[in-house]
Amino acid sequence: MRRRTAVTVAVLCAACADAAGPDRMREAQLAISPVVASNPISIVDIAEVRIRLSRVGATTPFLDTTATVSPDQTEFDLSLTVTLTSESETLLLSLVLLDGDGAEVYRDEGDPTTIIVSASAEQDPITVPIEYIGPSASAVRLELVDDAVFVYTGETVLLEAVAYDAADQAIADAHIGWEALDPLVSIDDPTSGLVQAGPLAGTAQVVAMLPRVREGAPLITDTATVTVRINQPPDAVSIASPIEGASFVAGDDIAFSGSANDPEDGPLTGSQLRWESSLDGVIGSGTSFTRNDLAVGAHVITLFATDSQDAVSTASVTVTVTERLTITTTSLPNGTVGASYAAQLEAQGGTVAPYVWGLTGGSLPDGLELAADGSISGIPTAAGAETFTVRVASDEETATASLTITIDPAATTTTIISDDPDPSAVGQDVLVVYTVTSAGGTPTGDVVVSDGVDSCSGTVADGGCTLALTTSGSRTLTATYAGDANFAGSADTEPHTVAQATTTTTITSDDPDPSAVGQDVLVTYTVTSTGGTPTGTVTVGDGIDSCTGGLAEDGSGTCPLALTTAGTRTLTATYAGDANFAGSSDTEPHIVTNQPPVADAGPDQTVTDGDLSGSELVTLDGSGSFDPDG
Repeated sequence: MRRRTAVTVAVLCAACADAAGPDRMREAQLAISPVVASNPISIVDIAEVRIRLSRVGATTPFLDTTATVSPDQTEFDLSLTVTLTSESETLLLSLVLLDGDGAEVYRDEGDPTTIIVSASAEQDPITVPIEYIGPSASAVRLELVDDAVFVYTGETVLLEAVAYDAADQAIADAHIGWEALDPLVSIDDPTSGLVQAGPLAGTAQVVAMLPRVREGAPLITDTATVTVRINQPPDAVSIASPIEGASFVAGDDIAFSGSANDPEDGPLTGSQLRWESSLDGVIGSGTSFTRNDLAVGAHVITLFATDSQDAVSTASVTVTVTERLTITTTSLPNGTVGASYAAQLEAQGGTVAPYVWGLTGGSLPDGLELAADGSISGIPTAAGAETFTVRVASDEETATASLTITIDPAATTTTIISDDPDPSAVGQDVLVVYTVTSAGGTPTGDVVVSDGVDSCSGTVADGGCTLALTTSGSRTLTATYAGDANFAGSADTEPHTVAQATTTTTITSDDPDPSAVGQDVLVTYTVTSTGGTPTGTVTVGDGIDSCTGGLAEDGSGTCPLALTTAGTRTLTATYAGDANFAGSSDTEPHIVTNQPPVADAGPDQTVTDGDLSGSELVTLDGSGSFDPDG
């Protein structure tokens, strides 16, 4: 291989004296032709040329530059400016050729080469012999890993070779070139051992070689024989199951079976038979197997038959996997008595539309019907929950599901129309009129009216009940409808005022009458009310003296009163009232008499005139005298 490198050097002649002056820049042509030892093929790719110029006796170059070389480039120019110290000067030239990794693979044999550069005369190209210094430079032999291989028509085979040094050690990353000696095969990249077989059968020679170190050095090679065979791919590839156009339901077992025969290998088995789905990828291998997990959709099932030389033949069928028919409705909405109901059953999968629905067990709530299209409609007439079984059909496939519909009682509205009289007195009858209505029909049952203490009840049909309230004050009447089997309960409230009940206090006796001053008089009284039985105490007095007594369950009571003032008196019995009963009073005239005093002179005495003087001292004791009135 020969590459010519032309370098144009602009020379600045500092010591030149001519008409142009001592400092005129002159251009001189310096042409350099690196000569690489010849090889039959290009084994080493050169990416860069490194040029270094130095003066005789100098330790470092005054010029060190590189030029890029493309693989198909045979020459290039490099313009340089060089300052000469005289009209011509002897310089030292060093050339190094680098590969694409920046490694030095060739170097000039002289290293450096002495050249004379003249500013006034044209020069012929300088020929610089180049020697190979890459990894293979120390090789003494080359050995193919396989010196006899075969490849089928149209296919490739990779040849490998190892370079050994004088110590018989393998050389890493050795530069090895490859050349096909027969048109039956070709090598696109001479630095690679990848051999491409043509369409014809036969035998070809491929030679591996190392780069020649220098011109005249021996070419180290080794030759491989490549036999190109015509491989017949497997034939008689067939799929017995599933058949073309078969349809399956997702989850069903699908049996796969097939066979293939190869002219060279005979019947193919195991991994030589690979099954693939256009949706699921590889699904199995061998002559038979079963799958039940193919995706829903249209599958192209392909059986790949591969012989021992990787020749492939195929057979295909198209099958369809449909989604399994299932009822997707898992619950249904509640309904309400008397209200229009509508729901739609849903399903998925199957092969034929529309779906056909039916009832196979249980019953729908009264008033509802199931249509063939899966719609449930009607007006429920009774509350409660009904569980039933529905069936959906798609062609010959069916599915069932158990569902429940709960019908809620119809809502009601309870309203207190009136509460008469309002206000009322404690214990007074109050007529409470109410209604209970519903959009779902006519409710039945009872309504209870209460203020939290007292209550009355009546049927919905009655429309009212009478309530006697026993607690005075601001009350809240609540009418509560408890509901029945088909109607929900409801309630209404109404404010109501209850006044205290009037009472009548009566003194029924004052015994004795008349009485003496200070004598106990038992006063008997009663406190009555149409609103119930009053509670509390009654005070009886004449304005000076008084007594207090309670009330029995029948509203009667007594208290003893000692009057200390004689004469005609007026007894007043006063009932103060309680929370629910108003106070009242009654009067009764009473006479208190004044009794005369009682004299007591002491015990009787007998006096004897013992001294016959005609008189004796007698002592009388009147301390026992008293006034009954005090």
